Amino acid sequence: SSDLIKIRKIFKNHPEITYDILKRIPKEIANPVMILKSATVAGRQVIILNIKGTNGLNVIEPVQLDVKKVI
Repeated sequence: SSDLIKIRKIFKNHPEITYDILKRIPKEIANPVMILKSATVAGRQVIILNIKGTNGLNVIEPVQLDVKKVI
């Protein structure tokens, strides 16, 4: 599935993210340290989470919502 491909890509490109860290992301998004507008992608928010990778740095999660208006 595309979710499994995305997870494999995360582990390949971000060795500081373990499976346990990845599992915490949905819960931590509910209580972010900071939310900023992306400087590079219009309509995207960047969320700083209170999770540290194995490298000691906070996890930064780019989020882009696909919003559709219902009339």
